[in-house]
Amino acid sequence: MTPEELQRIRGNGFIVNTNDDPDLFDSFKQKFIEVNSDLSKNTAASKKLNKLLDDFVLFCKKSILSNPPVTFTYMDRGLAIQFTDYTRRVLVHNTEDLQKQISAIDINSAGKVNSGPNVFQQIDVSVPITR
Repeated sequence: MTPEELQRIRGNGFIVNTNDDPDLFDSFKQKFIEVNSDLSKNTAASKKLNKLLDDFVLFCKKSILSNPPVTFTYMDRGLAIQFTDYTRRVLVHNTEDLQKQISAIDINSAGKVNSGPNVFQQIDVSVPITR
């Protein structure tokens, strides 16, 4: 796909991801720098902080590559990632501070704190097909 075709598709409102897009860690770093305008200045302190951010991002990438995630699971504190060495780390702790920022309407229970997935008991209604 040519850059012109890609731009035309994006111009029509489609979200297109390519290999040139930043990965998760780089995108978080870019957003962090956008929010903290002091880091985009060309000063010695901002260069030092940017170097520290780059080192941290590189450390995260190497850690993930050396022990890749294999699955997601839900724990009492929130969504967790399980790695190849069987360790689990909660992606984001499900704390009250974070829940206050979420603006969603609970449509499946009245005023109940959403503490995890809804589980419904299954009743076996199967019919045997052999005698």
